[in-house]
Amino acid sequence: MAACLFPMIARLPELYRDTVMLSEIKGWPQHRIAQHGHLTVSGVKSRVQRGRAMLKDMLTACCDIQVSRTGHVVDYDCTTDIRTVCEEK
Repeated sequence: MAACLFPMIARLPELYRDTVMLSEIKGWPQHRIAQHGHLTVSGVKSRVQRGRAMLKDMLTACCDIQVSRTGHVVDYDCTTDIRTVCEEK
């Protein structure tokens, strides 16, 4: 499943893709992303939240994901061949 995150992030609209990549993959704090992209921190937060929601939709389209009470993934079962979802454009 982790192998699909980069292709799924690449499929996000550019508006969200860059913000999610900087925040979730590179670990930039949101205030730094805001400065870098000439955005407000509120705007960055919105883009990160919407991008995460889009990624969640992509993942749940192909996998049943079990999460703990704290929201951590504890198990998953791919209902389709996840590679085909990763490769979709």
